[in-house]
Amino acid sequence: MKGAFLYVDAGKGHYVPAVALADSFERAGHEAVVEDLFVAFKTPFWRWVCKNDWRFCLRHPRFERILHTLTDIRLNYYLIRKEVGFPPGRLKSFVAWFEKEKPDFIVSTNFLGGIILPKILKKT
Repeated sequence: MKGAFLYVDAGKGHYVPAVALADSFERAGHEAVVEDLFVAFKTPFWRWVCKNDWRFCLRHPRFERILHTLTDIRLNYYLIRKEVGFPPGRLKSFVAWFEKEKPDFIVSTNFLGGIILPKILKKT
């Protein structure tokens, strides 16, 4: 069995659990792959945004309260769910990654995976 453990590089908070899960899975005699969600989709812009947004907010906690209050809204969930700003080529990139890795299951340590992956995997 092969598991894919996807994270978003916004710091170590998503990466470390993905690696720990993969290590545990491998110790049980299975295969595992750990990958940045935005690398699998080949979206360097969104990878940069997530990483730098969070690091900026860690340095400026007052802005974090304001920025994330404005962005953690139902409209953004809707836009992410509808893949707004996700060029069709990115979906092909993910499908290519998926076909190359051939995981039996995917675990995402970031909420974004839970929002976008089910819909995309239904298309593959």
